[in-house]
Amino acid sequence: MALKAESRFRHVSGILVVSDNDDDPGKSLSEVQDQLRDAGYGVPQGTLTPATGAETPPVVIMMLPWAGEPGNLETLCLRAMYDASPELSKCVDEFCKCAGVH
Repeated sequence: MALKAESRFRHVSGILVVSDNDDDPGKSLSEVQDQLRDAGYGVPQGTLTPATGAETPPVVIMMLPWAGEPGNLETLCLRAMYDASPELSKCVDEFCKCAGVH
């Protein structure tokens, strides 16, 4: 909501909202849509689909690690690490097991 009060807001050509899917992609997307609706912005029906509001620029939602896929930004970072340094995967997996995280 505060963005609308910014004097340069009229020069914004679009808004990209990025959020994590966490364990429930559908619920996470719905929460982002609810927040946009509450703030008076256009509400995209799905990811990567623009929506416009009466007085706002187009809004697009992008969910991480990807649409409909459980996870978050850290999921993308972990995949990149596994690709770049596969020899470390056993260490990371063991650490996660010991720390009780998935």
